[in-house]
Amino acid sequence: MRKTTLLAFIISSVLCMASPVIFYNSYADYKAKKGDNKGEFKKLSISDTRTSLLVIQNDKKKEYNHKDLEKLWGFEMDGVLFRHNGGNLYEVLYLGEKVTVYESALNRMNAINEGKAYTPGSAKYDLISFCAGNEGEVALLLATMKGKIKENLRKQFPQFSNIFDCMENLYKDKDSYTTMKAVKCFQDFDKK
Repeated sequence: MRKTTLLAFIISSVLCMASPVIFYNSYADYKAKKGDNKGEFKKLSISDTRTSLLVIQNDKKKEYNHKDLEKLWGFEMDGVLFRHNGGNLYEVLYLGEKVTVYESALNRMNAINEGKAYTPGSAKYDLISFCAGNEGEVALLLATMKGKIKENLRKQFPQFSNIFDCMENLYKDKDSYTTMKAVKCFQDFDKK
């Protein structure tokens, strides 16, 4: 068991360390896979207000700070898409035509930095973020409070009432609620 765990740790560390970091200036660039390879991932630092990404390109270290990341539409690493907005780093859980869903990238990045595996949406969050469409800013925290969507969100975004209803129904069984189950509400909405 210890050998298996150690081997998994070494493999995941090597895979994470060798992941190229691709910057995208727009959604169209991402869709066309016309990104700029900035080198291999080395480390990501996240604090309350600052994010910095360290990569190695041509045997030289290069650090991109939160201001650099804020100028991008997003960046991809190891097949995972991230967006940086308002000082926060988000992992894209679902990128649709009508709606895009995010969660904080903090847990994933901590896992990557520690060489551990991470399953997106595995944490039981009461908060996820979304934006209308796929190019907009990450503009809204969708919060369920004791299973109820905040009324101001219902008034501000009536077009998402089906999503809100779906999430409230999911939250009735708090023990089995997960972020990825909530994401399905958005996916179903996007398909209509």
